[in-house]
Amino acid sequence: MTLTFNSDIYSQLLSQHQPWIIKTEEENEKFLETVEELLSRSHLTPEEDALL
Repeated sequence: MTLTFNSDIYSQLLSQHQPWIIKTEEENEKFLETVEELLSRSHLTPEEDALL
């Protein structure tokens, strides 16, 4: 089974988790929560992997 990259799904993920320059400890903690949640999954979609 080959997984294909879906640009629409990736765009939705980017709209939910927009990249930005981290300037505060609070922003850093929020970013780390997102990263840790993705890393805890056993299987990421190609779009989630690109976001990570």
